[in-house]
Amino acid sequence: MARIGPTRGVVLAALSLLLASCATPPSPGAGQAREAYLRGLDLLQAQQWDAAVRAFDEAIQADPRESRTTRLYGMRYGYFPHRDKGIALYRLERWDAAIQALEESSRQGQSEEAARVLAAARRREPSVELGRIFAGTWWDYYERGLLFSERGLWNQAIQDFTAAQRTRSDEDRFARTYGVHFIEYFPLRELGVALYFTGQYPGSVQALERSLARVPTAKAAYYLNLARAALLRQSRVDPEPPRIRIEAPADGLLTNVPTLEVRGTADSRNFVTDLQINGQPVLLEAAVTSFPFVETVSLGPGSNAIEVVVRDLVAREAKARVHVVLDQEGPVVEIERLARTTVGGRRLEGIVYDNVRLGTLTVNGRPITIGGGVESPFAVDLAAGSDTLLFEAADAAGNLTRARLRLPSELWQPGARRPSPVVPAAWPEDPVPAQLREPVAITVDEDLPAEVQEERIKLSWVVQSLLPLAAVKINGEAKTFRQAEGGRPRIFSHTFALAEGENTFTITAVDRTGRDVSRTVKIVRKVEEPNQIGRRLSVAVLPLQYKGRASDLYQGAYDALENALVNQRRFQIVSRVQLEAILKELKFSRTELVDRAKAVEVGRIANAEAILVGTVNVTDRDVEVWAQLINVETSTVLAHQDIYDPVKSPESFRQKIRDLAEKIRQNYPLVHGIVIAVRNQRLAVDLGAQKRVRPDMKVIVYMEGAPIVHPQTKVVLGRSTDTLGEGLLSEVTPQFSFAVIKGTVLGLIERHLAQRRELKVITK
Repeated sequence: MARIGPTRGVVLAALSLLLASCATPPSPGAGQAREAYLRGLDLLQAQQWDAAVRAFDEAIQADPRESRTTRLYGMRYGYFPHRDKGIALYRLERWDAAIQALEESSRQGQSEEAARVLAAARRREPSVELGRIFAGTWWDYYERGLLFSERGLWNQAIQDFTAAQRTRSDEDRFARTYGVHFIEYFPLRELGVALYFTGQYPGSVQALERSLARVPTAKAAYYLNLARAALLRQSRVDPEPPRIRIEAPADGLLTNVPTLEVRGTADSRNFVTDLQINGQPVLLEAAVTSFPFVETVSLGPGSNAIEVVVRDLVAREAKARVHVVLDQEGPVVEIERLARTTVGGRRLEGIVYDNVRLGTLTVNGRPITIGGGVESPFAVDLAAGSDTLLFEAADAAGNLTRARLRLPSELWQPGARRPSPVVPAAWPEDPVPAQLREPVAITVDEDLPAEVQEERIKLSWVVQSLLPLAAVKINGEAKTFRQAEGGRPRIFSHTFALAEGENTFTITAVDRTGRDVSRTVKIVRKVEEPNQIGRRLSVAVLPLQYKGRASDLYQGAYDALENALVNQRRFQIVSRVQLEAILKELKFSRTELVDRAKAVEVGRIANAEAILVGTVNVTDRDVEVWAQLINVETSTVLAHQDIYDPVKSPESFRQKIRDLAEKIRQNYPLVHGIVIAVRNQRLAVDLGAQKRVRPDMKVIVYMEGAPIVHPQTKVVLGRSTDTLGEGLLSEVTPQFSFAVIKGTVLGLIERHLAQRRELKVITK
């Protein structure tokens, strides 16, 4: 056995004494204190406050010293019997006893939480129920802060949100707390709200701006507007009203297109918060100092006032107005005389007039000089041999009246001593004029196509009456015409927008005695294949998930959102019946669809390309609805939007759900473009971030053929369309994007481009 020398033995003995003096000997009642403390934590978790106080008293009697390093079990540390006894007493609202216990915990200085609860106990403020043991994690502070906010205990909420974001500042809709448990986490946003309600406006603005910069939400935008408005009223309100600049359309514009873009900019140092065009609000959540706007408006016949109204955060208002005239009514051509001339030709005389301003007139392709006002006579000598008259009269708006009248081989009228005017419309090959057979006659262009692809069509027709006309209408809309004697043919025209499918037009003419006649025309508009609803992104709208308080009002959010998406016609929505059958077959409940994998599985079985999932979170104060559009192939998020409703009325509910559908449409728009080139096995297309496209959007590549034009009427009947394939945007720059297309389609596209053919793309 080895012996230790005297020097080495002394050193080891001294070291043993040193270690013994540094170590804290376990308390004789440490085991008993630990068991009593753990029992108290369980009772605190169960909200059995009185029993918890007794258990903590037992722990304190065994060991009164609090410690951060005492190991309870597993990786859990911390022994705070005075603090937790004070919390239980605070929940019982036994203020004095709670203060005494919490003061002792604060004196020992082992827990920051003790000081916070002590301050609340001294103020006699009611507590909130977290529903679990408060462990001091960032999610504990955040969720308790939400409870304080719901009760209006803003100071406590500020403390908790500050503590939460000090540990974790990243805002996230899917913040993982532990395991597979996730929460929506917006500490900066909620801190900003609490600061607003306590009148701390600069801090509120700063917190809400930071929140919006990280994860934009409608709630943050709403309270940022309120905080900025309050701050402006306290300090630096700009006395000037907002400024509006309308760049298009020009004031006084004359057009024959029933829709046009209104473009401009609204500016205010007091922040633009509301903009309306003709009473329709433009979506604008977070107020800005400069707001460029582009909106499409519909026009009615005649003069249209387009009014832009802008309000800022301090309720100052400005208005700007331009006037646009919509004229879809072509000129009227009235034939007064058509007679033989001495040299064997024909002399045509008539009058052309318009409800706004005349443009040009041609007869059989020959330009005729007319005045530039609203009415002008005309006369033209025609060469012999022609059995038709082709009239083309245009007005200043671009409307064209075009009609072809067939003439008899002889101009004849019984009893006439000289050549007489005999030109009834659509005169047949017999000597009896049409006006002698029918009191009122309507002739519509017989070459009018039954099916077109264009969005608009021009209808021309001829009316002739034995007696002066009293009215001419098309689909109930009265036409402009001048009073004249009977027997004179009048050529009318009107341009109409066509809806997809069958369109019906009824023309009615009435004479002075009330005799009338009607003609009905039906035209089918067939939308080009790439623009058809069936070629758009197919979306399965899954049942929404509900959180928080029950709400009869927002129980209808699922139906309202689905209906809004169907009505906007942006997506191809999967049938509700089909979805319900799939859920029943898979035995999935609504709550199980929280699992993204299960939700995506439902979408795939429904043959959808994307699913729309959402959450409705209802509190006593407000409602938030959040929706995500998810690609079922890649599980990536294509678009995500939310709305915030602090009012919770039926009117606000309906408008907010419509807003949510519109935000989704704007976030995933239907956009047209062209193929620029092929680079590195990818297509370069002129769809960039400025057009709001994003990676993972599907695009259809197609090629249009030449227009199919009727040889006589010149009406565009349609055009052939060749769909080449589908691609996926992979890289998006401000001005253009790259699209990846699989298979042999890329080579075909390259050949078409080499032949200088224009290839088009449209987002799916």
